[in-house]
Amino acid sequence: MDYRASKKLEKVLMAAAGLCLVIGYFANLVAFPLLTLALIVADYVQTRKFYRCPHCRARFDMRKEPPTRCPACEKEL
Repeated sequence: MDYRASKKLEKVLMAAAGLCLVIGYFANLVAFPLLTLALIVADYVQTRKFYRCPHCRARFDMRKEPPTRCPACEKEL
C-alpha cells in the first residue's frame, strides 16, 4: 500500500469509527464503543506502517495531508 491509499483508508476508518460511536451512544450497546476503539487502533497502526515516503521510508506527519515533496529526502512524490 502506498502513502496515498493509506491516507484514504485513514479517512474511511475514522468515519466508520465516528459512525460506530454515534450508533453505540444512541443504541446504548457495549459492542459499538469497543468496535470504535478497534477501528481507531487499526487506523493508527496502518497509518504508522504505510504513511511513508516511498523513496527513503521516512514517516510523514499523520495529522497533515501528504506533501508534494518528502521532507526528509526532498524527492518529488
